[in-house]
Amino acid sequence: MDRRHPLPEGLDQLDGLFREARETYARADPKSVPDPDHLRTGIQLGQFEGCWTSRDGRPRGIVVWTPVKPVGTEVVFWYSSPGREPVDGWADLLRAALEAGPVRLLPGELPGVSQAQETDLLTGAGFARFHRYELALPPEAELPGSSRPEDPIRPVQETDRAELARLTEVAYAGGLDRYLFQTALDPADDAREQIETLFSGQYGAIDARASNVWEEEGALQGGLLVTRRASGALIITVMVDPAAQGRGIARRLIVRAVESLRADGEPRIFLNVTGGNRAAIHLYRSLGFRRSLGPKFGWYSRRLIPVPPPTMDPEEAWL
Repeated sequence: MDRRHPLPEGLDQLDGLFREARETYARADPKSVPDPDHLRTGIQLGQFEGCWTSRDGRPRGIVVWTPVKPVGTEVVFWYSSPGREPVDGWADLLRAALEAGPVRLLPGELPGVSQAQETDLLTGAGFARFHRYELALPPEAELPGSSRPEDPIRPVQETDRAELARLTEVAYAGGLDRYLFQTALDPADDAREQIETLFSGQYGAIDARASNVWEEEGALQGGLLVTRRASGALIITVMVDPAAQGRGIARRLIVRAVESLRADGEPRIFLNVTGGNRAAIHLYRSLGFRRSLGPKFGWYSRRLIPVPPPTMDPEEAWL
């Protein structure tokens, strides 16, 4: 019978389990290896919570989550050492997380079990599968067309935060992306918090020259934010007011951003997209973006995130 130990109790006993987890995940995807030092630091600072399990005195599994009150918790890392009954180890970690509170999101692709076993375990607990990609624009890719001087595009400003929050609320309403980074139950509050988080630099400093908005008669119809980090430039959000969609606004915002980044000497430009978002994937593909990572699979609570699970679309095969 596995014993549970609350974190950070016994954290110094988990070196071997963390090492095994790193090696196991590296074999599956060398670009998505967990960082034990980051997890340790977060646990010690109280940013993460969780527990670990042991059998016959030896660590067997660990689950780490972050509380996102009042919307639930998000499991940021979990690992179960394979045994004679590997599904049981994962099931025990899942029970521990669910007993601590409602879980919104879980990493997928569990080592040691088949996809069918993973699906049975998590769909049976009320979760649905989703997937995301990282896309990159090759430095040699030629954009189809250039930005136009008459477009009502200007660089983003600090004073745009309220309008960007409004755009976030209306552009992502009803979709899975509205929930993946959710921190508040009220959509307007959640949108404001998301914009404040982006401007805080938590995901990298906002590039005020490459980030831009589409403004007509004093109202923003579209917006694009770019963050800069050592790995390159990340287009972190592209959003258009539903009332203004179909006019090519997103395309022209992206083109203007890429022109600015390339003029600044930045060869590495990335963005992320949720699978099943056919319109966005078609747009990014037409602009020359190609898959650099993924699909990366995860799971979301059908109860806490009431949207249909995305499906793999033939359009995605051409990324």
